[in-house]
Amino acid sequence: MPSLFQWNDTFLTHIDSVDEQHQRLVGLINQLGDMVMSGKDFDPQSLASVRDSILNYAIVHFGDEEALIRTAGLDPRYLQRQYSDHKVFMHEATVLGDKESTLSIEKIMRLENYLVYWLVRHILEVDHSMVRQIHAMREGKTPTEAFDLENELQNSSAEPLLSAMNGLFLVVSERNRELYALNRDLEQRVEQRTMELEQANRELQLQSTHDDLTGLPNRRFAMLSLDQLWKERQRYGEPLSLLLLDADHFKQVNDSFGHAQGDELLRIIAERLRQSVRASDIVHRLGGDEFLVICPRSDREGATVVANKILTESRPLQTAEGVECWDGSLSIGIAECNSSMARHEDLLKAADQAMYLAKSKGGGCAV
Repeated sequence: MPSLFQWNDTFLTHIDSVDEQHQRLVGLINQLGDMVMSGKDFDPQSLASVRDSILNYAIVHFGDEEALIRTAGLDPRYLQRQYSDHKVFMHEATVLGDKESTLSIEKIMRLENYLVYWLVRHILEVDHSMVRQIHAMREGKTPTEAFDLENELQNSSAEPLLSAMNGLFLVVSERNRELYALNRDLEQRVEQRTMELEQANRELQLQSTHDDLTGLPNRRFAMLSLDQLWKERQRYGEPLSLLLLDADHFKQVNDSFGHAQGDELLRIIAERLRQSVRASDIVHRLGGDEFLVICPRSDREGATVVANKILTESRPLQTAEGVECWDGSLSIGIAECNSSMARHEDLLKAADQAMYLAKSKGGGCAV
């Protein structure tokens, strides 16, 4: 039985780590497609296993890809484009197989098609654009020139993209004729309307899982991620650690310099955290001046290294007039999952207690 997604040289970026991770996702998508098309009874547990694997892929691959872009020194506008693309994929992978929603073969089929479309477009359009910009910079272009030149180019990926999508639907038709027995013209109209509605719904759901001020995932997203990683830890026995951070004296910034300055401080802290953590770590804003860093597959020792780097790179902030409004002090609580913890909430509580212990010591430290 042919695979749903046929990998070929068209998709190569010739960056080994990126290509290997792309092929890993292709394997997961084909695994999901086999579940849908096998004709066997629908198994939510198997779907959850594939969903968890896709989430783990996204955490590692997107972090690596964003780190590669920063290391290469590409234009910040391109990095922002990657951030947005990755956010959309992370949302789809999170809601895939959500126990709170009703699952059906038809729904999973739509999600499967979405994942294939996303990956084809992401590789051929976004990632190939990254490679072309890197090559342009090696030839002497500035990051801005490379980005602007890329925007002016015709999308040479259109033909292979259309060919790949056409091949996808031919395979689906061959493997499950009954799903495509409706009139083609009518189906296309219905599918177009469905895609428009799903896109609108995705945008609304993204707004509910990300913080408008900093662009970081919010508390709701943090709890979803922590729950999934907790289950992965139970299944595979891998370590899991948290950093809970609080900006010391934040209230004084709001009281003395106004809420606009306080908001600017939160945005700066968020960006500094992004720059300080490892590619596999996930930064969230829980609310107010409180931030959470989830450290998958990391013990306390590894999380402590990250916490110390955050403290080392935290600097005072001055207003536009040159007046220091914040001294750069952060209190960080560190917690690692252990056998006494029954739920992920216990891990979060341990990090919270450690953070308040750091505050009781005067702040500006990790405990």
